[in-house]
Amino acid sequence: MRSFTNSRDVLAALEDDEPQVLVSDIRIAGGSGIDLLAKVRERMPGLPVIIMNGLFGPGQCGQRVFRAGAFEYLPKPF
Repeated sequence: MRSFTNSRDVLAALEDDEPQVLVSDIRIAGGSGIDLLAKVRERMPGLPVIIMNGLFGPGQCGQRVFRAGAFEYLPKPF
């Protein structure tokens, strides 16, 4: 398992690694989790991406995340 503090480092790591799953918060330095999801989908369309969110209710945000292609959406707190 690896962790990153910004989307740029995540995307750089994907150049050399093929993870089984990617988990991201909706808010991440260097962009949003949804922006990161779109970039990951371009590079690795089959990679399951899970987006977490603690700021908004599950309704609208969850719908946006699923429309963007997320495998799962996890509202916080768990």
